[in-house]
Amino acid sequence: MAGHLKMLDGYIDFFMDPSLSECYLQLKEELDKLVQQKLEDPNFDIHKEGKYILFAAQELAAGDLCEGRFVFGRETSRARLRSNEDDGKSNIIKDGMNPKSLLQTLLMRAGHTPPKYKTKHLKTNEFRAMVEFKGMQFVGKPKQNKQLAERDAAIEALGWLTQTSGVKPQDENDDDSPLDLTDNMLKLLTRPRRRSKNNSRK
Repeated sequence: MAGHLKMLDGYIDFFMDPSLSECYLQLKEELDKLVQQKLEDPNFDIHKEGKYILFAAQELAAGDLCEGRFVFGRETSRARLRSNEDDGKSNIIKDGMNPKSLLQTLLMRAGHTPPKYKTKHLKTNEFRAMVEFKGMQFVGKPKQNKQLAERDAAIEALGWLTQTSGVKPQDENDDDSPLDLTDNMLKLLTRPRRRSKNNSRK
């Protein structure tokens, strides 16, 4: 489907204007043909013969307004952070998915270091875990063992990243609507720009 890209096995979908997406795909096909010609004939002047294709690629990239959007959990019902005490699962995670693995994958793909976990043994003989990344800390609920405690902390962090913690009243019955990854996820995915040497000397 033009304008639709699935990531992380469908946990995150990316959407953009289909017409713009088709333009990118057509240009990609032309560039692939150009590169293939160069591979078949080393004497082929790719800059001369593909002058307008390369120019079109530059213009398209320069004029891209980055209007695409990320959507989380589109194929399942709207994610919630309501924990199911009976089986220890949360609706934010699909069956068979490890929230710790998902959190680490998101961080690593965004160019950050893996999250760090700290677990405390409570007087109630339960465990409470805290996960930390990018200077932020998320504490989970007390659980029966260390593994479940770290899992719950990861779910809390994923809830913040996907903005499922604060469910608006008007959305309570809207379980089929997609969940946009906006502010918090974009903050995670955006790396701080390095200051140039010229600017730092001023």
